Amino acid sequence: MSLDLPYITDFTITPKGKIGLSKYLTSVINNLPENWIHLKNEDYLDVDTFHILKTIYCIETIYEFDKNGFKHKAKLYIGVKDERALLLSIKFQKDHLIYEKMNHINFILYWFHYFILRKNKYYKEFNHQFELGGPLDENWNVSDVRDLRSIKIAAKSEKKTAFLSKGATAKVGEKELYYFIPNSIALTLSITKKSYKRAQKIHKSIASKGKTKTIKLKEEDKTELYDYFEEIITSITFAFISVEAMANTAIPENFIKEIKNNKGVKETWTKENIERWMSTGQKISEILPEIFKSGDIKNEVFWHKFIQLEKLRNDIVHQKTLTEVISMDNHMYSIMLENSVFDKIKSSFSVIEYFYKFNNSHPYFPLGLGIAKMKFEEVDSFDDFFDKLKPA
Repeated sequence: MSLDLPYITDFTITPKGKIGLSKYLTSVINNLPENWIHLKNEDYLDVDTFHILKTIYCIETIYEFDKNGFKHKAKLYIGVKDERALLLSIKFQKDHLIYEKMNHINFILYWFHYFILRKNKYYKEFNHQFELGGPLDENWNVSDVRDLRSIKIAAKSEKKTAFLSKGATAKVGEKELYYFIPNSIALTLSITKKSYKRAQKIHKSIASKGKTKTIKLKEEDKTELYDYFEEIITSITFAFISVEAMANTAIPENFIKEIKNNKGVKETWTKENIERWMSTGQKISEILPEIFKSGDIKNEVFWHKFIQLEKLRNDIVHQKTLTEVISMDNHMYSIMLENSVFDKIKSSFSVIEYFYKFNNSHPYFPLGLGIAKMKFEEVDSFDDFFDKLKPA
């Protein structure tokens, strides 16, 4: 079969108008052709991405791939994040070589697009973006999305490339431990997501109590309530830390920013000054757009939610004197119980994704946010590169 598309390994679907993704995907699932099955109760670990997903669909297919009639079984996991659907992963019954895996994925997605999605009555109401990631995407063979990105070296004289992982040592009792260094932003995003999901589950349980519009918690409900506050505070705090870490990491070491202060005097700000004295909101709105050559992030729909997240995080971390704590805590905890707190937390992911799309090859940006392009450092030889790493 000749394909009209170049190789594709990833897709996203976004609405053009008023028809929601849920309606579209439900229609797709209800009209699956022979050999395609919707697995309603399929377990999915949700570890392939940092996106907070509302719904996950699993579609299984059995198809004939080559002229010899070999049959292959695969499962497509499709996640819905707000009003965007994305391919989470395609899992096969058996392992394949890279080129075989590419062929299988390309064939499945071609078939899924042209013979299932395009035949649906709602197809034209949505944008369908198919992309090539695969071996060009650093997520392709990663064992854990919390991994630090590899160091990629291209040696001219050897005409070879190398992928190196960073490691370190630590003392554990009387032993020396060699360990992998994780991506710090990825760790904070992972903590945020895990606590978000646990908090959301508890929140639904609390909201379901009582048969009237008034919920009166009982003494035995206190443990569940306090568990919720622990999880939501954890999620809020680490959501903000993830953005703060991203902002600091994204600023180049030699970056200089000239700013006129309130008195009209020109000030020179270095990376160290910016990290120490500028608020995270200022870094995000005034510094990073210049570095990434992006637009004005303040015009994005999620911006006001992030400002609310910053204020809530500051209320949690910088609690005031005892005489003010009682009234402050009442207000702070009330905000944490509102449904909108979850949108505030999700705004941190939106901020990171916003800049990620302008440079997804940045060596310190986390994986698990979409295609992560590879950026190689060119050297004359591998020896030259390793000589630079030796202590002086």
